[in-house]
Amino acid sequence: MKISVKNQQSDLDNEDIKWYLSEEKLWITKHNEYAEIENSIEKSVGSFNWLYEINDTILFSKKDKRFETAIIDLSGKIRVSDLESAFVTMKKQEKGELFFAEEGNCDFQFSSEIIYIKDSDVLAAYSANPEEKMAFILLIADDFGFVINNAQLEGWVLKNASKHICISQPCRSMHEDGGDLLEKYLNALNLWEEDEENTTELRNLLENIKTKSDLLSLAVKESIINIL
Repeated sequence: MKISVKNQQSDLDNEDIKWYLSEEKLWITKHNEYAEIENSIEKSVGSFNWLYEINDTILFSKKDKRFETAIIDLSGKIRVSDLESAFVTMKKQEKGELFFAEEGNCDFQFSSEIIYIKDSDVLAAYSANPEEKMAFILLIADDFGFVINNAQLEGWVLKNASKHICISQPCRSMHEDGGDLLEKYLNALNLWEEDEENTTELRNLLENIKTKSDLLSLAVKESIINIL
């Protein structure tokens, strides 16, 4: 997707970033419900992949082409990594706003290769060479940025990822660091996705957190119960 960048304050902030474990979606938007996003479509340009499908939706204002909404699919395997990936530690990071630069609407999807870096609590997807000299992270909020390379949208990075996990809508977001529990959940989920009859780790995790009432535990319990 061809885009442009302006060095100005974005309207979005950390409160607009929501990771729904149960729905397997990452929301970057001022909207809180699907209906609100659907109503905004007639005033938008961008990539109009259907919101409810396993796909990505990226919408920009038709008026000024400014980025407004992204619903990113997280149903693919999220690989847990011990190491800092090069694209997460890119030296070049800047704050600003993202603008659509296509002549017409386009069909676009981010890479389904998603990495969770447990030591730094970072979730990210990036399809190109992370050592590409022209690539940089455009932060539209303190914790969320798009990876830009040669005026193309190449990926995204979410910092403090566990703190943006929400329990179904309306969103109740995290405030505590839950990297250890999130790592255990993702590993158990990956085992189940490889063999849907293998629910042992998911059931063990559910048993271990069944009496906990912190928001991340509640979100993980909600997601596991939906699977089982």
